[in-house]
Amino acid sequence: MEQLPTFKNTDTTTEAEKSVQSSLLDRLGSDFMFSSDQKSECINVILNCKTKGDFIDYLFRDAEFKSEFSRKLSKEIELNASTKCIRNSDSYLFSKNYDDLKQFSFQNVMQEMSQCQPDLLKFLLAVAVPSNRIGKPVSSLLPKLGLIYSILMSSRFHELSRLQRVVSTVLMEEQVHEKVFDRLQKLGVSTSPDVCSRLLDDFGGHFNNEVIALLHAGKSFRFIGDNVNFTVGVKSERQDSKPQVCNWFASCLITQTLTFPDLLDIPQGRTRDLDVSHFLPTANDERKLKDDYKVLISRIAKTFLPHLTFLYEGQPKHILGQYSHYYKQKNVVMPSKVLPLNEQNYADCVKILSEYEDTLENIFRQAGIDLDHARPIHIGGDQLTRERFSGAKSLKSGCFSAKERFDHLSPITFELWHTAMNFLKLIFAQLYNKCGSDKGTIEGERVLRQRDNVKEDVKNNYDQDKDFFLSFLKAYVVEALCSFFGMNTKLDNPTKHIFPPDLSKAERKNWVEKTLDEFLDQYVFAQKSDASLSQMHEIEERRAVPLNVTLPGGGQIL
Repeated sequence: MEQLPTFKNTDTTTEAEKSVQSSLLDRLGSDFMFSSDQKSECINVILNCKTKGDFIDYLFRDAEFKSEFSRKLSKEIELNASTKCIRNSDSYLFSKNYDDLKQFSFQNVMQEMSQCQPDLLKFLLAVAVPSNRIGKPVSSLLPKLGLIYSILMSSRFHELSRLQRVVSTVLMEEQVHEKVFDRLQKLGVSTSPDVCSRLLDDFGGHFNNEVIALLHAGKSFRFIGDNVNFTVGVKSERQDSKPQVCNWFASCLITQTLTFPDLLDIPQGRTRDLDVSHFLPTANDERKLKDDYKVLISRIAKTFLPHLTFLYEGQPKHILGQYSHYYKQKNVVMPSKVLPLNEQNYADCVKILSEYEDTLENIFRQAGIDLDHARPIHIGGDQLTRERFSGAKSLKSGCFSAKERFDHLSPITFELWHTAMNFLKLIFAQLYNKCGSDKGTIEGERVLRQRDNVKEDVKNNYDQDKDFFLSFLKAYVVEALCSFFGMNTKLDNPTKHIFPPDLSKAERKNWVEKTLDEFLDQYVFAQKSDASLSQMHEIEERRAVPLNVTLPGGGQIL
């Protein structure tokens, strides 16, 4: 008779380890023999049972039968793991290249589990889902069951680590500490830090593939970049050893979801010939602004005034514009190299643009497109970046080749990254007075609410100033709505402009629109503003007035 393996228990062996060892040994046990009495009893039970379930219930009352059934089922699961879930491309968990990791899906993991390990799936579901919940949606269970299956299969075959690599990629994106990888690797959830490093190297070679696919699809893209400032500290600061501030430059490629093929690349006219009507809002612009205000006010009413929620009825969920349907498309963002270069130095700016040119040359060569005959690539940054890049390009304007002149990088524009900050700075410059703490002012409310993190310097306290100003503005809107509808507190019922009952849906919407128009005319817009007119008629007389400028030398500019 074959001798069964044994486990050597030591003083450090825990009870949990002993129970696991016992379960493993039980799988290797030999078949037990039927006695004559057991055979006779089984025959009688079979003759008297109406269903197979009755016979199974009888067998499970016997400990030997139940143990034998469990052992046979364990061997069946082991056989499925060794023959069906093997370490080759037949398993969904085996493929680990860039495209496979990118397209990972728990749906496919569960499909493999249901086909290769149906018994294991049934046992896990018996533990996770009680009988009274059968028939309800199970979509939330798929990641949990898929994780358990992936951990078990990677324990048997370490090559089946597709899920672990996906988890490691997510952890790398969150920049977690290496100790997290080490601890999760012991649980079978992620890979080691060394494998993560190799994953980074593998991913780095696939960024160009995204851009090449976009080029073949007729899409365009642009470079954007900005400085990255960080400080390298020292453990013991001395006169000759102090923290060092590093100014590097980070860039990325962003696909363009919106194009204007009808616009030409040549100037459409001279800016000096434009009159003020091209810059000031028209009646239609003010009317659109008023409609947008209604949406924002209705959201505030829904949040803070429970008896004015009817103002939100019929309002659009999102403020739509001319190109809103383009914004539903996700921009593909591909990070580029982080260069140890300072954009405040023209020599470094030249090196940055040279790196852009090298990247474009590599991408277009792999795509099989002639870069010299392609449309120039738009690059942008903040106002400082635009100024430096334009100056660096001017320095190279006398070079012989298009690559050296940076002809493939055009136009150079500034991005609207700081628009919200500049707008908030303008508001604080007009409304914030640190010396004035009267009731109702920004400074007065700041002191009353003890918001010590709100500072006059918006640039260095943007998040805190923005949060406070939004609260400040919403408070004024709530106060104005309460005054307009005759409410003493937020929980009172309106006593003025009472919402009439028994109106149709269209009539309810018209009443809300008319009431909000009246509210805006009273509290926001001037009484004779174009936006307050129910009908929009715009009649303007435009006349160009020549401007003559006499220079100190006697010359003139027309």
